[in-house]
Amino acid sequence: MKKKTIGVVIQGGAMRSVYCIGVLRCLLEDKRLEGNVHFFTSSAGCISPILAMAANFNVEKYKELTSKLFGMVGNRKFINKMRLFRVVDVEFLALALVEILSSNAKLDEIDAILTVTITSSVGETQYLDFNSKSIDFELLRDAIMASMSIPVLYPKKSMIDNERYYDGGMFDPLPLCRAIQEDDVDHYYVIASKSMQTLIKEKTRNSNSHLSHWIGFSRDLRKALKKPSELYVNALDMIEKGSDLRPIIVIIPSDDEKLGSRTDINHKRLLKLEQKGFDDAKIVLDKKKAL
Repeated sequence: MKKKTIGVVIQGGAMRSVYCIGVLRCLLEDKRLEGNVHFFTSSAGCISPILAMAANFNVEKYKELTSKLFGMVGNRKFINKMRLFRVVDVEFLALALVEILSSNAKLDEIDAILTVTITSSVGETQYLDFNSKSIDFELLRDAIMASMSIPVLYPKKSMIDNERYYDGGMFDPLPLCRAIQEDDVDHYYVIASKSMQTLIKEKTRNSNSHLSHWIGFSRDLRKALKKPSELYVNALDMIEKGSDLRPIIVIIPSDDEKLGSRTDINHKRLLKLEQKGFDDAKIVLDKKKAL
């Protein structure tokens, strides 16, 4: 009997993505990811699935790797507000994640695909797929760097095949529209790093409009940033109303205040945020029978 495929869509949000790490821990502990798993991520949303794949979906190993990652990024090597024009060293994080994932000698024993969202220099949203059985780690490193490449915070050029790419969250911060295209997915878990109130507000306003003035962007990209993202608006519609295609289980923060700053590296607050993600997920999963 063919194993069902489970789709997991994860939003970015810089250090707020630690919330998503806690949610994924709950999914592992509740045995919701048994089967083929396809992760769809944008920006820092790729962190938790990389940890899960590196742990072979073992929750105890996942917790161990989470602790290891917190130790690596919880210092000024990664985020330093005194470091002008490079507040966030995305390359440092990308290398750390690839090191953690590549150290798993049994990676080919799991059935998982990681889709990373990136934005081209002319404003096109693109997706790169990484199969656990044949990962190009050099390309994965470049994809992670590109998907988190934010102007000013991380101005270093992110290049793939001699083309420059930017943060995947510019136009598709929650790649549910991409995920829903997969015919073999049985159901989806959607993990957001913003409250429902904030997500609803973002349906009616263009949160990227300020980036349209960045002189380092091409004319095409600046023009695209002046308009609301249809991909994001459509994804938010599905979160609100559901999808006629397949079941969607949404796990989101109850409020934004407890999420903290996007550049917070305080170890105690990171642990608290991860636990909040776990607790919120537990409430949702306890109400939903295993699909």
